[in-house]
Order: sequence, then C-alpha cells, then structure tokens
Amino acid sequence: MKINKVVGVIPARGGSKGLPNKNILCLGGKPLIAWTIEAALSSKHIDKVIVTTDSPEIASISESYGADIPFVRPANLATDSSQTIDVLKHSILEMGSDYGTTVLLQPTSPFRSSKHIDEAMSLFWNYDRCATLVSVCRPTKSPYLSFVEDSGGSLEPLFSKRYLGRRQDVPVTYSLNGAIYIMRSEDIMKKDSIFDEGEILKYEMSQFDSIDIDCALDLEYANFLTTKRNPT
Repeated sequence: MKINKVVGVIPARGGSKGLPNKNILCLGGKPLIAWTIEAALSSKHIDKVIVTTDSPEIASISESYGADIPFVRPANLATDSSQTIDVLKHSILEMGSDYGTTVLLQPTSPFRSSKHIDEAMSLFWNYDRCATLVSVCRPTKSPYLSFVEDSGGSLEPLFSKRYLGRRQDVPVTYSLNGAIYIMRSEDIMKKDSIFDEGEILKYEMSQFDSIDIDCALDLEYANFLTTKRNPT
C-alpha cells in the first residue's frame, strides 16, 4: 500500500577525490547524473525528483534534465566523511511531511532504469514488515572463497575452510549495488545508518545493470557497455 507521496532523492555533492566531477562526466553522450534523473522521472511511483547538492554546476545540469533543486546542501553534509543517512534526514526536513516514502537513487548507478525502480517500489509496498529495501546483485566472486591475513602474515579463510572446495557448494550471497534504497521517511529520521534495525528486503538486479561508477576505469567500462545495452 502506498504511503503518502514518494520523493526520489539523488545525492550528488561537488567534491570527489577518486574521480573528480564524476557526477557530471559524460557517459553515452550525456552527464552521468542525467541517467538517474531520467530513470526517476520515468518512474510510475515517484511523485517528485530532487537532487541534493552543494555544487551550482551540478544543480544547473540537474535542473536542465528536469530534476528539482529545492535547497542547497549544507557544506557540513558535503564532505568525504558525510553520512548518507544524514543527507537523507536533511532532505526530508527540507521537503516536509508530504512525502511518506523516500527512494535514494545514487547517480553512480546509471543503468538502473525506471522499470527497476517501479519493480522495487511494488516489492516494498507489498511487504508490510520491511524497514528497508536495497538493490543487490550476485557477486562474481563469492565472499566464502575469500581470505583475510592474520597478524603473522598467514592467510586464513574468511569463513570456514569447508567452503574452499567447489564454487557450486558455497551459499548464494548478494552484494549491495548502490542503485536503489527505499525506506519510509519516518523510519529514516529514527536511524543512525541505513541498516539500523528492522528487516532488509532485497531487489535483485543483473551484474550488467549493477555497474557502479567509482573510478576512471568504471566510467570507461560503462561507456563501452552503453553500446551493448538495451534500454528498459
């Protein structure tokens, strides 16, 4: 059941040390952030799409693609150490109580489509006990086949040695892909992190659609994928 209106929040601060200006770098002929704005605006369930940013350039580009910029993100929420949950709380306080559901859409996930958003929203509303819905994909390498290094420099299995045999025998795992987070706005205001308390529901996406732009190589790969991708 739909709870009041839905706001899609796209966080896009100006500073990025790993890939400078990554939110507005060109991907497939348009700024990276435009992919997320267009997907959000095409969603059947999102009533308003906002970009929270401290950058006038990002704000201008975002507005040109149809997003709203109802406020400027404060400098203390636009640092490397700023927490996403605090950015969401600020957005909710600025937007008021009309929006009962908040959808976090990170601009670094360009291949998340309106179809993905709408499917995730339907799943969220049909699961009464859900506190948070997150989008995931199955990792190419299972964490059950990973090691950690002990204090003496020796490798130890991250989990039990019994999982270090055949790949087919390890439990199925899921990795966050960063594309979609859905929460009730009132729940966000009570949290210290996105994963505080409550149940977590998954929405699974393909590895192809789960590409996350974090460095120059990711962007180069994503540009290649735009030539192979069928829009949904």
